[in-house]
Amino acid sequence: MRVNHEYGRGGAMAYLAAYNVHQGKAIGRCEPTTGIVPFMALVEQVMTQEPCASACDASPRAPNPGQFLWLL
Repeated sequence: MRVNHEYGRGGAMAYLAAYNVHQGKAIGRCEPTTGIVPFMALVEQVMTQEPCASACDASPRAPNPGQFLWLL
């Protein structure tokens, strides 16, 4: 007998987070879905905060995880 299961999110939210290793703080946000758009919104949020905002080589397309943060 073969049984099929359908998965429905049922309104579950996605939590995206980044960790600032220098300050020991997490930055996070809840989004209704996952994907590149919510991820880029998190990157934009992180890159506009210090110390990333004042770094001369900081770019939202290519954050330097070793120097500023780890995106989870």
